[in-house]
Amino acid sequence: MKSRHLVAIVLATATFGMGSTAFADGPMQRVIRAQTDAVQHADDRRDHHRDHRAERRDDRRDWRAERRQDRRDWHAERREDRRDWRDDRRHERYQPHPPHYRPARTVHHHHYHARGPEFKRGRYIPREYRHRQYVVVNHHHHRLAAPPRGHHWVQVGGDYVLIAVATGLIANVILSH
Repeated sequence: MKSRHLVAIVLATATFGMGSTAFADGPMQRVIRAQTDAVQHADDRRDHHRDHRAERRDDRRDWRAERRQDRRDWHAERREDRRDWRDDRRHERYQPHPPHYRPARTVHHHHYHARGPEFKRGRYIPREYRHRQYVVVNHHHHRLAAPPRGHHWVQVGGDYVLIAVATGLIANVILSH
């Protein structure tokens, strides 16, 4: 029992006698120092990432500003080109035509033959043939089939044309009936 007391006294004396420098190198202090270093490292990494994000943000802002300036320059060039073109056209407008000048003929989208316009399925009948005077009222009298709903027959000369009432689209053509 004396030896146990002796060991306890030696330990107590050693603990109180060495002071804070002995405790500073203890295992607990190493754990605290490791945790502090880890926290400091995490803060450093956060600062690095924050700085990196700020640099990227600045780069994006610079890039956007360059793009805006490029667009402004492009639009300014286009405006200048249009102004030049308008000036050229204005200049041409006031120049007299050469003596051999002949204006181009106006071409209509429907074709006229000696008998009248050429009718084809899927095309549109000219507006002048969509009036009431050309509509066939009694299809039996002309030996024509009954028109479907929303259609009616139109007679142009000896030709009969089945058209959609709303659009004038040609659904069927009977020539020289």
